[in-house]
Amino acid sequence: MWLSPAGNLETRPSIKPIVNIGTEAPIQGIYYFTLGSYLIVASDNKLFKVGGAFHVEEIGLLSGENERVSMCQFLGKVYIASGGVLQVYDGSTVSLVEPATGMVPTPELDFITEWQERLWGFKGDFLYASGYRAVDDFGTADPSVANFSTGGHMEIRPGDGTSITGLCVFQGSPYLTKGSANGRAGSFWTITGSSFVAETTDPFSAKLVNNGVGCINPFTMHSSLNTILFAGPDGNIFSESQLDQYVYPQSMPANNRVIPAFLGDNEVACAMYQPKLGYYMVVLRNGATKYHEIWANHVGTNSWWLWQITNTEPCFIASGEKDIVYIGDLSGIVHIIDTKIYGTDGGNNLTKIENVWSGLSFGILDANSTRDKFFEWLFVDYLPLGQAGQMWVDYREGRGYTYAYTASALSGGAQTAMTVGWDYAVSQWDVPEIGWDMGGTVEVMNRINRRTSTLQIALNANTPFRLIGVSITGGMIATRTRSWFRG
Repeated sequence: MWLSPAGNLETRPSIKPIVNIGTEAPIQGIYYFTLGSYLIVASDNKLFKVGGAFHVEEIGLLSGENERVSMCQFLGKVYIASGGVLQVYDGSTVSLVEPATGMVPTPELDFITEWQERLWGFKGDFLYASGYRAVDDFGTADPSVANFSTGGHMEIRPGDGTSITGLCVFQGSPYLTKGSANGRAGSFWTITGSSFVAETTDPFSAKLVNNGVGCINPFTMHSSLNTILFAGPDGNIFSESQLDQYVYPQSMPANNRVIPAFLGDNEVACAMYQPKLGYYMVVLRNGATKYHEIWANHVGTNSWWLWQITNTEPCFIASGEKDIVYIGDLSGIVHIIDTKIYGTDGGNNLTKIENVWSGLSFGILDANSTRDKFFEWLFVDYLPLGQAGQMWVDYREGRGYTYAYTASALSGGAQTAMTVGWDYAVSQWDVPEIGWDMGGTVEVMNRINRRTSTLQIALNANTPFRLIGVSITGGMIATRTRSWFRG
């Protein structure tokens, strides 16, 4: 289940494989090139183009060997940073970016982005920017061509034991973080100015925003609504908008931390923000190589949703066109989160209705949780999302510790038939050619008839649905607390 972009609690989209790159090695990077409408994928220190009908073509070798590869569209081409010299793909060949005459050598870069018609990137303590619409200009030491150079670089607080670990553009300005190897020491900066030219009245400069926190890697740092989210040490997700309120901040907001019970030895290895879905999604890594789950943060409600994936191990995640999310795994396969195909029970190849599973659990617990109640009827209102199937309900008592029984959500049946349209069984109008009430809801009921103090309910279905509401009838039947509670 998830909160949809419209704010509905419903079956989440499916994670579906779309192409096998063929390297049998981890996916290092994924980038959707909007001008060409194709994917560029990095794996096994090679670059691949994935075109129409998911045709895979090897297009070149990476100049570096970073675990993750950064790509950026700029001036109609795709630029690639992998830890070596900056590269470019022009639609036909991959090549090193050659400097213009008299300019400094093209730098080696770990991460790149675009701002003010310049390509920005970093390596170590150094932040680099190309010339204005000129990627062959990263500055010059030749006085004879100095007037023709608009590129340059700056060193961000050298000698502090940290290096640049994150870079993104937010509300018209670039922000960066520096961090130590373990992420527990760092700083947060913004870049101001408009030029590297010495005589300018508005030179580029770095302004310190906060000390005490650093991003663990640039692939977790993304602008999200009115803030920047990035992963710090120990599974903490930090928010830029609140950093300046504290000298040595903890994770903020506090509940932005990925649920501690699932952390263990895990760390946030990669993340992305998909604006049309409204989700900041993180890939958790366990140990050196095992990636095993994705946590999705609904930024509107700041709620975390676990997307368990049992048939693949994700290692890279990236935002794509429209509302698409791309996921790369350890075996060289690229998957998508497709909002037009509904979620599974962990499987990643949805072909039949039997593979679709949805579930939701909640507890009935109030100020009178120590007093017995009589739970009589359960009512569930839902909207089937285009397929027929079944729904059933599990009950647990004693604050969820004791299994009670499983029943249909419709009294008298083994499983409730989840049909499409609220009056499917009665109206002859509810057909695909007319379908005027296909957006209607269904209410089903189950007779509980249980005396207990608390009740936990889990709704399960093998077809996608949107939950509209749940209600229970019954009443208090005890006027005093139980003997074990009185002591």
